Amino acid sequence: MRSGRAINIALHYGLTLVELLIGLTLGIILIWGGIQIFVAGQHAYRESQRFSVLQGHVSFVTDSVLNDVRGASAVALNASFDTLTINQGAAVITYQLTNDAELHRTVTGEAAAVIADNIQTVLFSCLDAESVVVACGNAVTLLTQVQLSTGAADYSQQHQFSFRVALRNAVMTQKFVAAASGG
Repeated sequence: MRSGRAINIALHYGLTLVELLIGLTLGIILIWGGIQIFVAGQHAYRESQRFSVLQGHVSFVTDSVLNDVRGASAVALNASFDTLTINQGAAVITYQLTNDAELHRTVTGEAAAVIADNIQTVLFSCLDAESVVVACGNAVTLLTQVQLSTGAADYSQQHQFSFRVALRNAVMTQKFVAAASGG
């Protein structure tokens, strides 16, 4: 009989208003925490996608320019330093930024190819052995500076990177001249 009475007592006692409010408050806090974790995960995913695109652009631009400049017999820049012309024997390769924010690579006799998009600025500089800006005929290094944007239109970020590449033929010429003169 005692077990029947214990069940009866339990049925008479329900949740009070205070217990219900505390339970709802704890539930809301848990749901809010779950939503925050979900939002943080979405933000991290978008950032990793943005950096993946950025890495792809940077890698492709640097690889293209590096390969072409290393085999150059001569390089030339226009007056505004945003167009690079590379002579490789019979082939002439040109890198130029268009009004559509695309970096184009043109090889003699071929159509222009888009190397990267969302490029804001490209500046090329010819440097001597002491990293002083000189005329390209006296240069041993080419400095390339690129500014590009990544992300959606409502959340776009600017990124700048620069890299140097040695003009192999100019470096070798300097080494042979120095060796021949006893330096």
